[in-house]
Amino acid sequence: MVAAKKADVNKTQAADAAPPALVLLLRQHVLASPSRNALALVILITVAVVVGLYRHRGLSVVFTITVYLLSLSTMKLSVKLVFAAHDGFHFPVLLSAAHLCVSASLSLCALLFSSQRHGVRLAIPTLTEFFYSILPLAFFMVVSIGCSNVALVFATAAFTEVVASATCVSTALMVMAAGLPYDRRLFAPLSFVVVGVTVSSAGEIKLSRMGLALCLVSCLARSAKTSMQQWLMGSSNPYQKYDPCTLLFWTSMPASCLMILGSLTIEGLQPYMQMVSMDGLTSKGLFSAILLSCLNATVLNAAQLFITQDLGAVGSQLAAQVKSVLTMCGGMVMFHESVTALEACGFALVLTGVYCHSRMEQQLAVRHAAEKTGAAEVKSGCSLVCAPSSGSGAVDEGMTKWKMEAGDDVAKQMPMYSARDACGWHSRASSYFPLSRP
Repeated sequence: MVAAKKADVNKTQAADAAPPALVLLLRQHVLASPSRNALALVILITVAVVVGLYRHRGLSVVFTITVYLLSLSTMKLSVKLVFAAHDGFHFPVLLSAAHLCVSASLSLCALLFSSQRHGVRLAIPTLTEFFYSILPLAFFMVVSIGCSNVALVFATAAFTEVVASATCVSTALMVMAAGLPYDRRLFAPLSFVVVGVTVSSAGEIKLSRMGLALCLVSCLARSAKTSMQQWLMGSSNPYQKYDPCTLLFWTSMPASCLMILGSLTIEGLQPYMQMVSMDGLTSKGLFSAILLSCLNATVLNAAQLFITQDLGAVGSQLAAQVKSVLTMCGGMVMFHESVTALEACGFALVLTGVYCHSRMEQQLAVRHAAEKTGAAEVKSGCSLVCAPSSGSGAVDEGMTKWKMEAGDDVAKQMPMYSARDACGWHSRASSYFPLSRP
């Protein structure tokens, strides 16, 4: 009898001393020496790929995209750690609500710190802004997250990746429909990305009507979300302009409320009852895994907003597609997976499309800015010379007025005028020697 009690006590002490499931998983898959080396190699590959694609954008953009891709690539792992910490705890809607709650809390702390440190006033939306901009954005965020998670039940991960690759095209169409700047010539590199993702996942696709419907809804909701984010953070917004941290707070707060309502509707009170019935060691491991997942989600949401501010809605979607290449590299390095020639061609198309889109977009933006600056200089040089366009006497009179404004030194260097505009005339000198008015 005494020996049996001692055995029970020893079992209890051994159970208390045993590390939680989260720690065991981290030791097995992340903290082991081969895994550490492979993880470091994957990070180096990520940095090298991002630097090669976006080095012309600047160091800050490269850093933000690197953080975004690393967070995006480890998001599924952090969610799996939550479900592995306790076998019966499979409540993805509640976990998504926790992600949004922590995002809102941490962004609010950052805003309050910035307000105290630098005196930056917290932007508060009006009722019109909240109901017509912030609330629809939060709704699209919830729909995109919910439909993408449920789609994994009805379709394979490869199928969802293929449909998600079309998000950049639908985002470009929504951006153009909203009147935001986007050049149609950029659709060519977008097609490379869509074809590349489709080719790289062609062998694992299993068609599902329900999965296709959910993926399409998620794709459209994500496109609407990123388009609205670009609009709210850009100069086209007729209301006040939001920075990424402020927008993260105001969208995560109503989105978390909507997600909590969805969790209560779909999952009920079962997750809370399971948490109460857990022992101390299991609950500690579960909460640690949830906290780790929430921190990763907060970094992901914040980085996505910063990328949208720098690259636009379409650019942020293209940056997310680089994840497929990093997933391939991670599988080769950490799990020694083989890559077929077809998959390699698909990944090469993805990288080519992302790089060409980024370069073309920057070159077109520089050209547009130069044309806009040149037009402004021409208008400045000829603003007071608006003579009729018929007859050389009108041109001579206008030239006389221009010389009186510009002075003899500038007028002597002026080449011959060669064309006329809507005002009556313009000269080449206007673009080279803009007038500086007192």
